[in-house]
Amino acid sequence: MLTHEPLTGKDTRLVAQTILDAAPVVMHFIRSRVKRRPPGGAMTSVSQIRVLAFIKKHPGCTLSAISEFLGIARPTASTMVGRLVRDGLITRGTDRANRRNLLLNLTPLGEARIDESRQATVSDLASVLADRDLSSDQLEQIEGAMGLLREIFSTIYQENDHQEKANQ
Repeated sequence: MLTHEPLTGKDTRLVAQTILDAAPVVMHFIRSRVKRRPPGGAMTSVSQIRVLAFIKKHPGCTLSAISEFLGIARPTASTMVGRLVRDGLITRGTDRANRRNLLLNLTPLGEARIDESRQATVSDLASVLADRDLSSDQLEQIEGAMGLLREIFSTIYQENDHQEKANQ
């Protein structure tokens, strides 16, 4: 069994700083690719792609959840959702338990749009990694680190999500 020595506060701060430095650069690349190549031949903004991805992970979510996820006001989220409904990418349904809540779901076209966008972005990221002539060890380090970050922050996100639902 492997044992790890605990990191000091300084060590965790250095790792945190590295994450803060790397995340915006990677996200800028991803955003630039989403903007550059509209999936399916139709223009879809980065915010719209984020909404579609959120709804894919949280079918039947509410407008409030979208608003909170994007960090925008409800009227702005409502306008965005209205455009996605008009474009046939999502549907709005009424919550039987609370008729004031709208439940949002992807249409088959919305599902295809988010899947195309994701596949295109994965291809772009894979090309960048291939162009850098990284070793198998380096690729495994990146994959392992990203998997660990996803695990850590997904757990926190899920805990916050469950807490918010309990407070409603």
